[in-house]
Amino acid sequence: MPFKNVIAALTIFPRCAIVFGVDRFSPAVADRRQPLHLNGANHWNLEGFTVENSAKGIVLDRSSNNVIDDVEVRNTRDEGVHFRATSSDNVIQRSFVHDTGTEQP
Repeated sequence: MPFKNVIAALTIFPRCAIVFGVDRFSPAVADRRQPLHLNGANHWNLEGFTVENSAKGIVLDRSSNNVIDDVEVRNTRDEGVHFRATSSDNVIQRSFVHDTGTEQP
C-alpha cells in the first residue's frame, strides 16, 4: 500500500514510554535493532520520547519534511539519528543525542 501525501504525528508522553507493535502497513517500523525506522514517511512530527539501548536510534529512509523535536537518543551501538536513502528537508531540534556509536562509530 503506497503512502502519498500522508500527514501523521507520533507524540509519546511521558518520556519513559516505549513504542512497539507498529502496524505492518505503516511507514514506521519498530524492531530491537532500529526502534524507530521511517521508510517513505513524509510530514511526520516525532516529539517527546527517548530511544535507548539498541543497535540504532532513529533512521529515516526516503522520508522528507519530518520534524524530530525534544527527543533523546542514547546508548546506541551504531548511529543515533540517521537520515539516508534520499531523505531531505528533515529537521532535528531541541534534542539530545549522546553516547552513540559505542561499537561502530
